[in-house]
Amino acid sequence: EAHTPSAPPSATKEQSVGVERADWEKRSSASSMRILDAVIALVQRDYGPVRVTYNKPHIAVGTSGRNFLWLEPRRASHLYAHVRIDGPERLMFLQELGAASISSGPRGDQVTLYLSEVELKTHEDLIRRLVAACEAQSRP
Repeated sequence: EAHTPSAPPSATKEQSVGVERADWEKRSSASSMRILDAVIALVQRDYGPVRVTYNKPHIAVGTSGRNFLWLEPRRASHLYAHVRIDGPERLMFLQELGAASISSGPRGDQVTLYLSEVELKTHEDLIRRLVAACEAQSRP
């Protein structure tokens, strides 16, 4: 299965190849990596220890449950983020992201969004609430 920016992450053989942060830094812009760090810091600030796994197609993020956030830093000044969220909250967040002019869309049980530094700073509360809902759904 081909992985496209709008597709949710899926398990591939590429994930088992040793990938480190330095590999992502080489293929991504500094701005995109700052967004990555800021999003991970949001999770860590609100939920404590964060599990970050650097894979070739994406960077997976989780806490005590299953992964709920996948980040793809880009060469451009934004990153792609995929969050696992289901139920009525999913539609609510899609509407809120749209109202905030953050490019986003549904994909299975996930929401995909394109996030810039300006959007993250301007809409940090919205992103924090989205992450909180996803993190809550990730726990058993």
